[in-house]
Amino acid sequence: MQLGLFLDLDGTVRESTDGKFIQTPKGQRIMAGVHEAIAFHKSQGYTIIGVTNQGGCDTINRDTGKPLKSLENAIAEQHYTLELIPQLEAIYFCPDMKGLIVHRVNRNDAVKLADHTPDGEFLEEKFRYRKPGAGMIYQAVFDFGIDLSKSWMIGDRDEDEKAAKAAGVNFMWADIWHMRFTPGMYEIRQATQSQVEFLEGINLN
Repeated sequence: MQLGLFLDLDGTVRESTDGKFIQTPKGQRIMAGVHEAIAFHKSQGYTIIGVTNQGGCDTINRDTGKPLKSLENAIAEQHYTLELIPQLEAIYFCPDMKGLIVHRVNRNDAVKLADHTPDGEFLEEKFRYRKPGAGMIYQAVFDFGIDLSKSWMIGDRDEDEKAAKAAGVNFMWADIWHMRFTPGMYEIRQATQSQVEFLEGINLN
């Protein structure tokens, strides 16, 4: 089975160039240290997957009466991230607040993998696609044959940590990850032994 590296996107991998949130598909840039980090983990044999909530697709703008983000723009946004980071195998995103729908965006296409509405309320919280549910992680495990016990997730929010815990995957905060691969960065949080081994690609035992 494959080693997996699951990456939250907003605030972990990419940031907006035109406001607090990404407003247009190309209104994003890759954060410092990310290219270097991904290149390193790819060389260590990790299959690299993006997992992102896209609740803006299910949130109405009070001024326009329309969603803050269209599904088409959400898909285009993920396609552009894949252009910026060629090592990403795919991006999974959940466009609804209930966590019942998931899409997978590949380099050349996008597909809706599951839509449990209107009878999807039976889904347990841990299996819902919207983080802190682990549904996107489990879907990637099924699609790519990933071994969760030897895999990692990087994120910047509590919902990312909770999703990783629900799936039984190792978790690391984004600032530790960025610090390791950004020249001149100082240490923000103390890393555990397992995190150091992951970051350095070594075994300390």
